This record gives sequence, structure tokens and C-alpha cells, in this order.
Amino acid sequence: MPNIASRVSYTASYALSNIFAPILLKIGESGGIERFLKRDAGVRNGIYIYNGILTNKFIGDSLNIPYTDLDLLMAAW
Repeated sequence: MPNIASRVSYTASYALSNIFAPILLKIGESGGIERFLKRDAGVRNGIYIYNGILTNKFIGDSLNIPYTDLDLLMAAW
């Protein structure tokens, strides 16, 4: 039987690098994460915490903890 655990971790690492490497390059080309988030709604929708503040409504409501809309935070910074 092949070593499934080692094959899955390799495949997962490879897949994640294919996803994150282009995003990291775009962040650098944009001049930083703040500028990139203002331009890319897709990545902005995946942000749950920004500058230490919870920005995800579902998590905030589920755990009964305060959250702030990311767009409001970004407008203030």
C-alpha cells in the first residue's frame, strides 16, 4: 500500500502554492495588501480578520462576538 499521507500532503502543498503564489505576486505589484484588497473583491470576500478585527458576519453572529464590515474598516484606514 502506498504512503497515502505523504502523497496527500505533497498534493495539497502543491495545489495551495499554485493558488497563493499568483495572489502574493499581485499583492506585491499592487503596492501592498491594502491597495490589493481595494481592487480585488474576490480576495476581499475571503478576509475574516483585518488588522486584528473580525470582519466576517457569519462567524460573528454564530459565536455572538462583534464584527465590523471590512469595507468600513478599509475606508477608515
